[in-house]
Amino acid sequence: MTAAAAIETRLIGLPPKVAAPLRDLVRTGLMSPATADTVLDAHELTGEPQHLLGFAVAALEFRLAGVPVADTIRMARDQGRRISLRWSANRWRAEHNRFARAATLKKLADENEAYDVERYERHLPAKWPGYLIKSSRRLGMEGLRQRHCVAAYHRSVKNGHCAIATVFVHSTRWTVELRWTGLEDRPLAITQIRSRRNQAPPAEVREMIHERMDIPRPPQAKQGVAGSARQPNRFMENLRRVLPVLRQHGIEHVWVSFAGGGDSGQIDDVEFSPRLTDEALTAPCHRTESAWIGGEWRRANGVEDVPLKAAIEDITYDYLEATGVDWYNNDGGQGTLSIGVEAGTVDMDLSTNLRTSQVGERTDIMSGEEIERDW
Repeated sequence: MTAAAAIETRLIGLPPKVAAPLRDLVRTGLMSPATADTVLDAHELTGEPQHLLGFAVAALEFRLAGVPVADTIRMARDQGRRISLRWSANRWRAEHNRFARAATLKKLADENEAYDVERYERHLPAKWPGYLIKSSRRLGMEGLRQRHCVAAYHRSVKNGHCAIATVFVHSTRWTVELRWTGLEDRPLAITQIRSRRNQAPPAEVREMIHERMDIPRPPQAKQGVAGSARQPNRFMENLRRVLPVLRQHGIEHVWVSFAGGGDSGQIDDVEFSPRLTDEALTAPCHRTESAWIGGEWRRANGVEDVPLKAAIEDITYDYLEATGVDWYNNDGGQGTLSIGVEAGTVDMDLSTNLRTSQVGERTDIMSGEEIERDW
């Protein structure tokens, strides 16, 4: 059954004056099947058809603003939670964080997997005011204690792509994300620092954490210019690897929403249309790993099978890095990346809260060339 046919089946139980406008939006392409599924899921959870059209309009606006409505509704359904079709954007974000924290904490506590953080540990001082988190249960407790979403980093920590530390400064607990750089003079980098309820640190605290962990701050990177020519990047190579997998499994479109602010940013939601039913589906992606061997850094390039959703997230982060746009500091920014599977195109729409529409482009995945698109 196609995505459009599945939507048509779900519309049957709605009042005609509600079903007809939604049907027309899907048929004309003004509403994606994924968004329509989100709207209908919300109706099934609330049983409020009188508010459904208003919510459909809001859902489209929320997508543009990077509000993770679809993911929140999915978790509400899985956890038996209540939602309201009249929540504000801030309420949707707050409930998303609450549902995600509950789901992740339960999973991490039940499994209690150990993390291998030895390569991070050996580049930290012998004594510093804190500790590295070495188990999923401890990671879950950190998120619970701090009331933030660090538990969502379980997969990255498990795979060695980052490590999470707890650092104490003036009796305040700070959660710190460490990343592996592959650089000889500074193999570790601090990429995020957060306190209770995702509070960002003042400049003096950030400096103290860098100093006490003996991790120098990197030089300020120059901001890229929208529309400037870019060298070939890994994200385009990985897109070419992912595209056949998406086509093989009948995925027609992929949307990724992201948002940032303070000094960090993250992906809020990844949506597949039709829905991705096989969570174990993987795609071969290019990755670079670094290791300290024989007194020197050695880099190894290779292709490994990565869960499809994780592969899409990695592609999005790599693409965002290539733009050079600062969407995660100060007032931050937001946007979407969308993959047109049949057409073989990728669209990046990124704006900041100071200047809008800094990046808006469509790229052919196979050739890597920017192409004109209809607005």
